[in-house]
Amino acid sequence: MQTVLTVDDDPNLLAGIARTLAREPFRLLQASSGDEALSLMMTEPVDVLLTDDRMPEMTGGVLVAHVHATYPEVVTMMLTGDTSIGSLTQAINHGHLFRLLLKPCAADDLKDALRAALTHKLVWDRCREAVPLLAQVNNLLSSVDARTGGAHGAAVDPFACHTLADLARHLDRELVRLRQSLRQSDHSLEPLVPKIPR
Repeated sequence: MQTVLTVDDDPNLLAGIARTLAREPFRLLQASSGDEALSLMMTEPVDVLLTDDRMPEMTGGVLVAHVHATYPEVVTMMLTGDTSIGSLTQAINHGHLFRLLLKPCAADDLKDALRAALTHKLVWDRCREAVPLLAQVNNLLSSVDARTGGAHGAAVDPFACHTLADLARHLDRELVRLRQSLRQSDHSLEPLVPKIPR
């Protein structure tokens, strides 16, 4: 199950967010400060971080920068009531943010943004998992090419072909599994991963 961490120094806002997200299909963690959030992330896996911008001691922007440096795979989002151009520009350009939400944020907008962030995280997790498989495919192709001298029409190693076919089937199953898991969470994958032609 995916995990969302929300951070705000206002306990009433945290309670409101918890009520809003109570029926969502992910685990919700909460912290009342940037330091508490970073301590929590040392022991708990987090997929999406949603933080308030203006907090004492550590602002949301500083927290996001820490998270990006230490946990670059975590998708970060920020809530802010400051609509000045300078604040928004800094948050967007230097915050590595997936979304910037303005307070007050409607419940449906918050849910939609979090669902999009979790979908984004899931897709990137699957892409990272595919990298070693693609490296194996590349190594096998290089091996076959080296053995045949790159000659067209040369005999190809049947074992290498069989292994490539197995890897291709595995990647295909992973994409099917990804589509199903996203559909179960009411996410649309179509704009993110094209269907494999048959």
